[in-house]
Amino acid sequence: MNPLLDALRAGRSPRFGPHGGALSLRRWGLRHDHAARGPRLGHLLVRLLTLKAAKLVWARPANLIQLARAPVRRVEPTGFGQAHHVRLSSVKATGESVRCCLWWGIRFERRFRRQEAFVVVRYMGTKRHMADHVRDAIAELKPAGRVVDLFSGMGSVAESLQETASVVTNDAMSFTAALSRARFTGPDRETTSADVIERLKPVYEARLRELELLYSTELNSEVAALEGSRTDLLTYMGKAQHVGNSTARRRTARAAAESSGSDHYALASLYFSAGYLSLRQAVQLDAARAAIDADSHLEDRDWMLAAWIAAASVLVNAPGHTAQFLRPNSDSAHARIVRTWTRSIWDEFCLALDTVSQVGTKSWRRGNSVYVGDALDLVSGGELRDIGTVYADPPYTKDQYSRYYHLYETLYRYDYPDSSGAGRNRSDRFTTGFSLKSAVVASFHDLCRNVSRMRVPLVISYPSSGLLGDAGVTVVEIALQYFGNVQTRSYTANHSTMGASTGASKKSATENLYVCLV
Repeated sequence: MNPLLDALRAGRSPRFGPHGGALSLRRWGLRHDHAARGPRLGHLLVRLLTLKAAKLVWARPANLIQLARAPVRRVEPTGFGQAHHVRLSSVKATGESVRCCLWWGIRFERRFRRQEAFVVVRYMGTKRHMADHVRDAIAELKPAGRVVDLFSGMGSVAESLQETASVVTNDAMSFTAALSRARFTGPDRETTSADVIERLKPVYEARLRELELLYSTELNSEVAALEGSRTDLLTYMGKAQHVGNSTARRRTARAAAESSGSDHYALASLYFSAGYLSLRQAVQLDAARAAIDADSHLEDRDWMLAAWIAAASVLVNAPGHTAQFLRPNSDSAHARIVRTWTRSIWDEFCLALDTVSQVGTKSWRRGNSVYVGDALDLVSGGELRDIGTVYADPPYTKDQYSRYYHLYETLYRYDYPDSSGAGRNRSDRFTTGFSLKSAVVASFHDLCRNVSRMRVPLVISYPSSGLLGDAGVTVVEIALQYFGNVQTRSYTANHSTMGASTGASKKSATENLYVCLV
């Protein structure tokens, strides 16, 4: 029997050793998720004081988060294949939440989240660091209507506006809309994550068995590669077939696209396995999508899809974006891939159902809308109503964002597109003039012209180092042709290089807010 669970049942206070550490964790049959990171394991000290209270201390050399004696809100079985798998949930008065999930003999999983800072998918150009400044600038305008977030991405700015105004989010990539709908729209959820898991699991397990049988040879080869040397894994990845390099896989993909049965669910396996994901993770992802699509509770669909995408993003083998996947070209990269590829998509999906939570009040969400499309088409199309302010955060480099997030877009759309290149990109990726030096000036003119016709303020985020400056023009010069007054506010920011192969992971930049008034 497991001594930790025995103690829990008896109401005793099981404690790890006074210094935490690997030996103490193993004594209770648990493994911390970051065990492979070596010395950091010794920074973890967990004490489950009683079924009525919990304490978690997470210490790093320059950071200590201590959640003292927070009442345990719930102790429940989660049904993840083990009868003794339980989840402890506690909430502090400050709004911080902790969920401790305990697997018998498998792992200790820590989830720490501040609601206002939660991000589903890491996103290039995120305005998380600027969200408060944008919110304050918009609040000063006292918008007499909804705020349009034209390039909403993961919704950091939209989330910050929950006490300021209702929002209209828009993005050119459709997977972001599912995340926005799940978080920013809809009535309060009555369904629990446990309900969803119970509903989905039969279809998930049935399709998983089919895919495991279909790919049994490849799955065995993958196990051997993961248990072998770095060269073995590199060879396995190099020889892997996918829709982008195999005629046979393309034929299979066409047949799957036309199928209306369970055979339809093989996209992740055919496109992204043995690269962005392990084959085992890919078949789990496909099986989970089969279960989601078969579920009759349509009111939960966006929530389930958002959690499904979040699960993929946690385990994707990529440097923060999906323009390319990582290869085991060093011992550290090899260890990272082995560690990541042996984790479960299904487990992450079950956890993401909790973390993809709704934002704001029911009345605020009732006033929100979600669009998918080109931002310039939206402001020129005449569809927007009850608008008080428009916020624009256009791309500022020559990089087309669709190249960096094609994996999530293809997974969400599940449409079996043409695929090409080492990055396995879809062939119909969206492009924007804001990322073309030849078109960026015209794009800014279109933006300012069409918003000024709406007779509402326009707030623009754009760094001094943006592509528009390379074209020899400033935002102020263009905006003053359409607005009577333009105010500029500047802030120092660190922009992530999102896994660049050379140089620092962060680079300093001056981020500007341009408040354009009619």
